[in-house]
Amino acid sequence: MISLTAEPILDQLDAVHRTWADELIAAGTDPHLAVIQLGEDPSSTAYIKQKGKRLRFFGAMLSLYQMPEATPLEDVLGVIAYLAADDDVHGIIIQLPLPESWTSEMITQLLRAIPHTKDVDGLAEAWDPALVMPTLEAHIANRSVMMPPMIGSVVSLLDHYKVIAPSDEMVVVGTGRLVGQPLARYFAAHGYMITAVDEETPLILDLTTKADILISGTGVADTITYQWVKEGAVVLNTAADVHVDSVNQVARALSPEKGGIGPLTVAWLTHNVLIAASNQSRS
Repeated sequence: MISLTAEPILDQLDAVHRTWADELIAAGTDPHLAVIQLGEDPSSTAYIKQKGKRLRFFGAMLSLYQMPEATPLEDVLGVIAYLAADDDVHGIIIQLPLPESWTSEMITQLLRAIPHTKDVDGLAEAWDPALVMPTLEAHIANRSVMMPPMIGSVVSLLDHYKVIAPSDEMVVVGTGRLVGQPLARYFAAHGYMITAVDEETPLILDLTTKADILISGTGVADTITYQWVKEGAVVLNTAADVHVDSVNQVARALSPEKGGIGPLTVAWLTHNVLIAASNQSRS
């Protein structure tokens, strides 16, 4: 079985990001990401630390605006407006998931308040899936168009390991903002057969077991077992929800829980921060 590890792709991105960040800093632009965190979810805190570590490695900055879960919506919108007006801040993200007290409608309001020029997570859906072709080379060379980091992560793994074909049927399990929605939108725009399913989908296993490429995005540990997977399929574990020992029995290729999608999403977020800083420095 092929292990779809991030390391060879990260090596390429490290070299590109180092040179790019040095060029920006030498020209007087210090790439700067602002993260708004509501509540104190330990997983979110750990993920933010990973983002900050990578950005600092290239001389870029991360500012954390941590706010209590019960902060009024208007106050968070005020912080977004403040950051949007700050020329020294190039990217703004709302760290997801938010606590359960925050409704989907409230989250949508926050995401849409971020200017598209600073929307480095791509969650306000202002990005155009047709602007970047689905190859690793195209993504690395791109210095102007921001795409959701999850797209960069999935595309780069599939393309680097040459485990995707135009005729492949794809299924993404989960229809959330971070995984299912952007991936379904992106691959459909590029002519792939892709279906997004969730817990409301009837006869869900009938769909997943026909997928040549199965992408998990439920966030519920050990949800995806061998029973969900077609013999010889490629499985991308984007949300730590694949029962690895079980899926290993049938999958042709699998991205590991550690060293797979996770570090790639941080790397492609960094790529977007550099794009945002470049675009804003020219305006």
